Amino acid sequence: MQLKTWAMKILSLTLFVMVTSCSANPKQADIPVLEVGSQIEIQPLKDQFGKDQLLKSETVWLIFSHDMASSKLIKAALDGKSSEDLNKQAIQYYADISGMPSLISRFIAIPRMEELGYSIILGREEGDLAQLPRKEDMATVIELKDGKVISIHFHESAMTVLPIMNQPE
Repeated sequence: MQLKTWAMKILSLTLFVMVTSCSANPKQADIPVLEVGSQIEIQPLKDQFGKDQLLKSETVWLIFSHDMASSKLIKAALDGKSSEDLNKQAIQYYADISGMPSLISRFIAIPRMEELGYSIILGREEGDLAQLPRKEDMATVIELKDGKVISIHFHESAMTVLPIMNQPE
């Protein structure tokens, strides 16, 4: 019984940390959010394998998740895809995991990401990806040309992301 109480306290503390760390962040408020016409610059970050990644100049589609719902949506949209598939279609996937408690990311989330067939570039610190536009429970898809934002789309369904990835090269 004492173990059950201890487990509930840890669960409550974890949920509290998740909720408070996902609230509005003044550090992020200072960073302007990208708009159509903006030039995109993202600092080099590491993927789930610890490999350094840059925003490639040839990237046409930047797919971005920032919460659990958008992450699940993109995972469903990319089901069966490999890094080679994404590279051929000039797609890069970025995920903001800065609000996730480090124990959860280190021991649960990142090991699960390592099982996927494609690279996910991770924003681990507050502000790493603050310039990327986001809407709650929606995936962000940004179209780029020569590093400039051409369009921004928000998706509630994996089915609406798929047509973007199937466009002719």
